[in-house]
Amino acid sequence: MSLSSNGIGTTNTPALPSSPSSTHPYLTAKRCYNAQPSLSTSTVDFRELTNTLQELNNNFKRNVKLLTDIKNQFIKVCEKQEARVVDDGSGTHKLERVTVELRLVFLKIGEIDTLKEQFQAEAFIQARWYEPSLKGTEIDCFDAHKFWNPLLYIDNSVGDLKNDVWHKVVYDGTDTPMVYEMRKVKGVFLENLELNDFPVDVQDLTITISTTRTVNEVSLVADTYQLSAINTHAFIDQQEWRLHEHVETSTKLISSPFAPSQNQHPAFSATFIL
Repeated sequence: MSLSSNGIGTTNTPALPSSPSSTHPYLTAKRCYNAQPSLSTSTVDFRELTNTLQELNNNFKRNVKLLTDIKNQFIKVCEKQEARVVDDGSGTHKLERVTVELRLVFLKIGEIDTLKEQFQAEAFIQARWYEPSLKGTEIDCFDAHKFWNPLLYIDNSVGDLKNDVWHKVVYDGTDTPMVYEMRKVKGVFLENLELNDFPVDVQDLTITISTTRTVNEVSLVADTYQLSAINTHAFIDQQEWRLHEHVETSTKLISSPFAPSQNQHPAFSATFIL
């Protein structure tokens, strides 16, 4: 208590806290300054989280690409293993299936035996395929026994077949040499004749070429550059049959009776019509 000028005592009242509006400017600035570090820390944490997520996303994409590449390489290896050629004694192996183009020309049609369902014929057969291993070698010194061969044979021949074979190598407008295997065959060939309407019916006579290699090793296709054909002027039974000029070709798969059923072999057929 204190005395006033008139002698009347007065009581000292404690000062009330000031309102926010009356806060000193220095205190207000200090509070704002103290709040900035927490805000700045939150921003840094958010950026770090964003960068981490972006890095994880990039790693995920790289891993996906890596796994895809590994899968594709694995598939290629498996395909090559399936297409691996069995050693044929020449010491050569091929890891990929070889495409062999075939052409057959009927040179002469002999007697047609309707009772035995067979016919006599002479034919020229041409097979060709690319041989990359011949690059940089002397083509004139080509030895067919030292290189890969499709191992072709006539599937529907009967008895002894005269079979003369020769080879040549040419550059067919590409960087890869092409091997030509040519043969002239003469013999008797089997054919299932449809004689229900004989002699006014139409007959298909065929020579079928196959291979001892499996479908995983070689593919037989028709030569689209040099087509199969027939010589209609060399036909013995012209009085009994009318020979058409058109030759049809087709391909199929056959199974060897001496091998498991899954070992299928490609076959190429050339057919002329009577």
